[in-house]
Amino acid sequence: MSNPKPTTSLSTSTTGARLLKHVLAAESRIRKHIRTTPLEACPWLSKLAGPSTRVFLKCESEQATGSFKLRGAFAKLTALIEAAEHQATLPRQADSDQNVLVLPRIVTASTGNHALACCAAMQSLGISGTICVPSSITRAKRERLELMRAKLIVGGRECLDAENAAQELAQRSGAVYVSPYNDWDVAGGNGTVAVDLVVHQGLHNVDAVFVAVGGGGLIGGMAAFLKALVPNVRIVGCSPMQSCVMVRSVEAGRIVDEAEDSETLSDGTAGGIEPGSLTFDVCRDLVDEWVTVSEVEIARAMRFMLEYHHRVVEGAAGVAIAAFRKHAQRFAGQTVAIVLCGSNVSMNHVAQVSSDVDLDLDMN
Repeated sequence: MSNPKPTTSLSTSTTGARLLKHVLAAESRIRKHIRTTPLEACPWLSKLAGPSTRVFLKCESEQATGSFKLRGAFAKLTALIEAAEHQATLPRQADSDQNVLVLPRIVTASTGNHALACCAAMQSLGISGTICVPSSITRAKRERLELMRAKLIVGGRECLDAENAAQELAQRSGAVYVSPYNDWDVAGGNGTVAVDLVVHQGLHNVDAVFVAVGGGGLIGGMAAFLKALVPNVRIVGCSPMQSCVMVRSVEAGRIVDEAEDSETLSDGTAGGIEPGSLTFDVCRDLVDEWVTVSEVEIARAMRFMLEYHHRVVEGAAGVAIAAFRKHAQRFAGQTVAIVLCGSNVSMNHVAQVSSDVDLDLDMN
């Protein structure tokens, strides 16, 4: 765990202030397209922390397509449609008898969740596109994408490889590249998870929010909104020890190259960060502390959700649960929200965490 710093302020982050505007704009565009996912009390984790503690689970695992990524996809695609509609209203040349609405084509890259979200949003909004995926994508996610009739291209082994391939394809074809995280509209859409928490579900007095971090689009968008409405909230970034590029980048003061990280149960947060990503600045400025967790801790967290909440969650969601379990006593007497970012997990991982006797839990 990094040394906790004094609670950060939105007033000190130019990037965060700009991102807040995108969160608010996204909220007005996407609300009709997404679910307000459940916010559930968790008595077991509350007891683990100590008396008067209230722990809530924000179940983005129940979002359509199984993750928070649907928010960012709809935010980006609706912004592109708005831009196309505006373009169609501009004066035309004399030989043009009508204004034509030309919908954009998109190219994106993903390990699965962002791809699923983009496919769903494209189908709903009538936009076409191509998805670049790494060869490490799980079989279940790939099969689901194929069922959604997604046009898939394999672009390297890791997430960053696929992102680079997608950007090159977009440049060649004239399509719009939609980053999984390094995009104002995408990060703004993801930040509407925080709008749910505070505005729609009334968690006005939240003291700390635990969020798994990969590229930083979710925690960045959430932090921008939360720091505006709940200034004293502590934002806790959570990553697997096996792949924690954002943590190492913040510690180094710059985006670092992806190391030869080992495989992790948290495949949704694995991989490098695009150079110049807007999410680095907001993570550096607004995340108050960082927690890294081991693979055993992630597996135990996933097992905990199966046994005590009867929910299947993916490894990235397990990262946030594990981070809280690791330091629960520090948050005694506080109100805490933990974001369960997704539920798209392979059956191999489910079998692994449910059958391993070494992961037996004692919540007493």
